[in-house]
Amino acid sequence: MSWHTEWGDFPELYKEVEILMTDGSIKRDMMVKGKYGNYEWRNWTDKCVVGWRPIEKTT
Repeated sequence: MSWHTEWGDFPELYKEVEILMTDGSIKRDMMVKGKYGNYEWRNWTDKCVVGWRPIEKTT
């Protein structure tokens, strides 16, 4: 599955996704609505995140 890297291309709010960090590691996080109505990552700053992708479901 490919990474979403375009600015303004955000995942659905409060839905956990995989994020690609600037150091190449992959973490899990979600977009939340910030204090002033902006969208932000729950646990990371925007400058640490390179891209995101939906979590692949395993059966």
